[in-house]
Amino acid sequence: MTEEKTSSSWRIPLFIGLLIGALVLTFAFQNSNEVHVKFLIWEGKAILSFTYFIVFAVSILTAFLFGLANWWRRGKLKRKIGSLEEEIVEFKEQILDIKEENEEDNDE
Repeated sequence: MTEEKTSSSWRIPLFIGLLIGALVLTFAFQNSNEVHVKFLIWEGKAILSFTYFIVFAVSILTAFLFGLANWWRRGKLKRKIGSLEEEIVEFKEQILDIKEENEEDNDE
């Protein structure tokens, strides 16, 4: 990679980050009114944009946890597949040994 591309590669993510930050601040300022929030037995007042951010953060956390569980399950399945493939190799070796023994018996 050339030095020119490397030195400017940080500009695009920075610009996107600043743009998203500006949009988030605009959203927060435009939705700063208080709302009544009730959840199970808890209730109170909160700023609307803060409520949205909390819901968004909980949704991201939930998606991450489901992804983590899926990743763990996939790893477990890969280990199982690996052990089954090892068994297949062992069985093939046993079959070859049996064939060799049968050929030796037939030669005698």
